[in-house]
Amino acid sequence: MTKRNHSSAGFTLVELIAGVGVVLVITAFLFPAVTCLRAAMAKAEVQTAAEIVKLDLARLQQKGMLAEAADQEVFVLDPDWGGYKFIRNEEDDWYAFRFSQIGAGKIKFTNSGFPKIRFGSDGGPVNMARLYLGHADVPDYLIVIQVQPVTGQILVYPKE
Repeated sequence: MTKRNHSSAGFTLVELIAGVGVVLVITAFLFPAVTCLRAAMAKAEVQTAAEIVKLDLARLQQKGMLAEAADQEVFVLDPDWGGYKFIRNEEDDWYAFRFSQIGAGKIKFTNSGFPKIRFGSDGGPVNMARLYLGHADVPDYLIVIQVQPVTGQILVYPKE
């Protein structure tokens, strides 16, 4: 009887092809899940940003009820920054919140024009306001931030 000594230092071509095939099958199953996860994360980012805007508007509403007419602040969308700021007059820029710093500039106001929101001393807005907030990764998903004209209630809901 003769003994053969095989010193196998690597993989055979069949083993290598089988390994690559397994990796490709796993990747094919994971790709849709990762895509859905990214879309869900983008939607969550927009919802969180909308809640931040809602809280800032509620703060502005509360300050508007307590302030004198000359000291009232105005919420202004700022297209140059992609976000919004609060001003007391056109030259004042004492507080700015920039959406361009959140999510690498992917969260932005869209189709909102250039609205200014000012609250009266009764808590209601002086003008009707409806803002649309979206994400670059999910362009068909928009969150609406609406200030009710009479009651001043601030609503946040997805656009249908």
